[in-house]
Amino acid sequence: MKKMENIYDFVEKAISTWDEEKKENILIHLVCLWAVADIAENQGGRRHPLVGSIRDMFRSYGLKTAAEIAELEKRKEASNENDA
Repeated sequence: MKKMENIYDFVEKAISTWDEEKKENILIHLVCLWAVADIAENQGGRRHPLVGSIRDMFRSYGLKTAAEIAELEKRKEASNENDA
């Protein structure tokens, strides 16, 4: 755990030197990589622990994959049909 804290501190310090545009561009690329990896997994690709870790981190901030959003919509529609 201590090693992870050191990595986090190192990355946080490095990122603090970046301008806002660079931070935004890297975030956009990271989210795109995550989305592509998630799509590949859903199409029968191998699961990779790093993709799962990234997914968990994004979930902790309330972000969901397209597949998760679609599943929530299906559940919502089914619930509405049952209520009617």
